[in-house]
Amino acid sequence: MDRPYATAEQYERWFIRDCARCGRRGNFAARWPDGHVCRTCHDRALRTHGRCPGCGHERLLAGLRPADQEPICTSCAGFSSSHACVECGQEGKLHAGRRCTRCTLARRVAELLDDGTGRIRLELAPLAELLASMDNPLSGLAWVSSRRAFRWSRRPAAGLGLRRTSN
Repeated sequence: MDRPYATAEQYERWFIRDCARCGRRGNFAARWPDGHVCRTCHDRALRTHGRCPGCGHERLLAGLRPADQEPICTSCAGFSSSHACVECGQEGKLHAGRRCTRCTLARRVAELLDDGTGRIRLELAPLAELLASMDNPLSGLAWVSSRRAFRWSRRPAAGLGLRRTSN
């Protein structure tokens, strides 16, 4: 695999920046209206929701008001890209296909527990519901993306140790 840069100086010039929010020097995650932001500040900002002091709407507060560094919504901050999920419309950190963590988790669970026909295996439907509705979908996404989960999902249903409950 070829590097897009020839020297360490080129790498430094192209990929390394001081974070506009915390001042730490390193790889940047995004270029926002207030400058380059590191992954830590990026992820923290994309988990901040509330009432925007600029417009009064309940939204994602990823921007910062220049005057007092108060969190404001992406529209008031002048963001050029949307952080809304294409599936559910929730604003926040987006994953593959511009989907939020919860929608990405639901898709990965469906893929993982697929019976080969595009449906979740019947005996695993309760597990799929539990995983998709977890309080912290990022933890669930990390687990379903692991090799252990993939190997576990490929076992025959009888060997999974799950019992069907009768009503």
